Amino acid sequence: MSFEVVRWLNRLFYYSLLLVAFLLPVHSRFTGIFIAIALFSWLAANRFQFSFQYRKKSVATILISLYLCYLLGVTYSLNQTEAWHQVLLRITLFIFPLLFFSDSVLELPDSSDAAKWFVAGGLLTSLLLLAHAAFVFFFDNTSIFYSSNMTAFMHITPAYLSMYFVFMNVFLLHSILNHKMRLLHSIINLVLIALFTLMILLLSVRTEMLALLVAFVLQVMRHFLSQNKLWQGIAAALLIGIVLIGISWILPFSRARIVETEQQWNKAYSNDNPTSITERKVIWQTAAELIMHRPLIGVGTGDVQDDLYDAYRANNLKWPLEDKLNAHNQFLQTSLALGVIGFVALVLLFGCGLKLSIAALHDVYFLFLLTFILSSITESMFETESGVVFFGLFNSLMANECLSLRPT
Repeated sequence: MSFEVVRWLNRLFYYSLLLVAFLLPVHSRFTGIFIAIALFSWLAANRFQFSFQYRKKSVATILISLYLCYLLGVTYSLNQTEAWHQVLLRITLFIFPLLFFSDSVLELPDSSDAAKWFVAGGLLTSLLLLAHAAFVFFFDNTSIFYSSNMTAFMHITPAYLSMYFVFMNVFLLHSILNHKMRLLHSIINLVLIALFTLMILLLSVRTEMLALLVAFVLQVMRHFLSQNKLWQGIAAALLIGIVLIGISWILPFSRARIVETEQQWNKAYSNDNPTSITERKVIWQTAAELIMHRPLIGVGTGDVQDDLYDAYRANNLKWPLEDKLNAHNQFLQTSLALGVIGFVALVLLFGCGLKLSIAALHDVYFLFLLTFILSSITESMFETESGVVFFGLFNSLMANECLSLRPT
């Protein structure tokens, strides 16, 4: 293959991946075509051949093990149509490690470059959402500046978008704290952090609000501790906590979400007065009971939702059934589908990344994983393209960087 052809394939591969990052916050379904372009350009450039260095092969095997478990779960699923749909949904958990960890003549984008395109997509989405909400407010006298009311017209789930904004803020703050930047660039980063923080508080997803607070505090403490300034770090962390909690309390909807958490946590679910808190509690209980019936290998890749719906129906859980809710916890969702085997694969997937990030001192990767894990406690993050593609892309990019011993 000529050098010129490889050069064009490299550009196609490189910018397709960056466009995946850009389009994720806009709408994850737009990413499929560019993932396909990246895959086919990679196959063409490498002539459908690939090999792995030993160390990268070991990590890649761990990263794709969860996907292989889902593929295995197809064999004992009753609902084969849904099983294959679930396997195709998660295909990027296999594709990205293959593309990024195997030996290739093509150049990978740095995770920082992908994050910049991701931030650009987040900025576009934020402006579109705010502009649409302002239009509705001024012309229809209706406020939709919060939660799913704001994101509905772009068909984006608030939990996923909020998780994206947390990661964007992690990247932007890390750039300010750890890189020498011009004053203008620092100001731009601070403005973006303020915008994305506002969006997180307006969307008012409780887990992501907590994740943002944790990420900011850890980043600031890490920065000051690296300079042996413990008390300055504690003071800065306290200031950040006070500011975030104060703004959350000032905004009506975020304050209502915080108050609801306190009021509803010890209440039982009721069909007459369901809340997101009581629904999650009863769903988690239902999923845990189903897991105990088939703890080793689970019910199968395609039968999770069918079994949950049957349990909702049997227990007279009206709203979880009508809303067709999943387990709203990735650890429970995976355990229900694949049993102990799937749960172990999921823990290994996260654990491998955490180990790599700590060994390479890759703070952004560590906080990316921490944010995703926290989000997975209250949402089934691998059940939609929004979660799978986001995790697959950035996890594989940053894990590969850690193996290349390029601490950030």
